[in-house]
Amino acid sequence: MSIFSWFSKDSSLQRRRETALKKLTNMFYQTIDRRAAAHDMAKLAADGDEDAVLILLRRFEHIAPNHFVDQDEKELVHNLLVELGERAVPTIRTHIRKTGQPVYWALRALTEIEGPERVRAYLADVLRATDNGYWRDPQKKHNLVQAAVEVEDDAICEALIPFLEDHHEDIRYVALDALLRFKRLEARESLLARLAGEEESQRLQQRLLQGFVELGWPVTESAEAVQKRLPRGYKLNESDAIVRA
Repeated sequence: MSIFSWFSKDSSLQRRRETALKKLTNMFYQTIDRRAAAHDMAKLAADGDEDAVLILLRRFEHIAPNHFVDQDEKELVHNLLVELGERAVPTIRTHIRKTGQPVYWALRALTEIEGPERVRAYLADVLRATDNGYWRDPQKKHNLVQAAVEVEDDAICEALIPFLEDHHEDIRYVALDALLRFKRLEARESLLARLAGEEESQRLQQRLLQGFVELGWPVTESAEAVQKRLPRGYKLNESDAIVRA
């Protein structure tokens, strides 16, 4: 599906889509014009026009100068997508996978339409296909990881483990915080590697220390490296678990 796939269709519908896309992605238009364009695309989408759904989603990629106007318009588009229900789901799912832009609003709409259980399985699948390297704009990745950690789930927790080595510190923190809160023993080896390593930030080291103390996980296989990095106030006990001194 392409946003320009309507070129062979009825010319009047083509003009409606082109006009709506122009208005919804140009913040110099008046809000009344963007709102009208959103409602027009919702009407087309209700008749099964997938391109109209995609045009609605494009509004989420832009920020109006006025914060309150921006939030209000995005809430409107979100509500229109939710009202479309299952008709909007395939396009929203494809958009989330393919776009390089933030997906907070799209994920929010999808969750309200499908419910957390269905979205959780989809989100785990998307995370498995998302790399943990450098992204010039990591906001989409941050949205995905943040949405994933809101509820514990085996598939999602497994998909989160690679993000302990993500290039971006904020994403690493969100992932490790969730895995520690959820007491995921299968993540212990990866978490221990971050704790014993020298490249981690002080903020993440503190969260790791707190987690290992609370969970009582032993650090036997990396005890020497961990011992060297323990700050004042911490020590290893006879079981190689970290405790407060």
